Amino acid sequence: SATETLSKLWQDYCNKAMNHTQYFEWYRRCKSGRTFLKDTEQSGRLASRITPRKVVKIPQLVHEGCVGGISDIADVVDSPERDDLTLNVSRGKVCVDTPIKFRCSWKGGDPPASVTLKYEKYSNTSKEEVEINVKSSKFHQTVKCLGIHIAANVSREKNLTIYYPPDMVEIKADEPFLEGDKGILHCKARNGYPEKYSYRWDPSKKTSQNLTFPQLNRTHNNEVYTCYVSNKCSKRELHKTHWINVECKLKA
Repeated sequence: SATETLSKLWQDYCNKAMNHTQYFEWYRRCKSGRTFLKDTEQSGRLASRITPRKVVKIPQLVHEGCVGGISDIADVVDSPERDDLTLNVSRGKVCVDTPIKFRCSWKGGDPPASVTLKYEKYSNTSKEEVEINVKSSKFHQTVKCLGIHIAANVSREKNLTIYYPPDMVEIKADEPFLEGDKGILHCKARNGYPEKYSYRWDPSKKTSQNLTFPQLNRTHNNEVYTCYVSNKCSKRELHKTHWINVECKLKA
């Protein structure tokens, strides 16, 4: 019959074009532009199963409820290998607000695939390869790439390590100190990453987190000490100033 002859024509063409692949995805397009799959048929006819990379696109095909006819021989659509989608980051560990480059590539498709890179509010789309240059954000630590092809969609994402400086410093002390006792000022930075900070005290020049006074006396009262804090991403040191409170110890 005419239908069987037509099916054999497609089967022979597709087998030749697709290295004798036995199963294909057959698209039918109605006059409205709607596309849908042909039902699976037995061996010797086109079937709706699909290999990982190959599909056959038929622009128009006569079907119940559709107006139109077959136009030309089917196009062989070849998607890139899924594993070929690559997402590269110029630096995976950076300080906040540092320039960073992302590149995504998915080549080898026919027609070429479309790739989209997304980071924070930034997005860029191009054929086969795309890149964006941005500044790293403390609140956005994932970059995503989406590859789109008529035969397959693939996505990749990478998590970034964003370092940022502390935004607060505090000094704690068990005050009031008593004359003759030991006193400790404890300096603490918060909300930075990594939480590994460098400390220094002024005017004592100590570089520890705690500033210790082995034995306090009244002359220490109202002395002023400042703690400076930074980490690997600090453009400037944060600091906090403290006035010591030393009181007389009551005699028994």
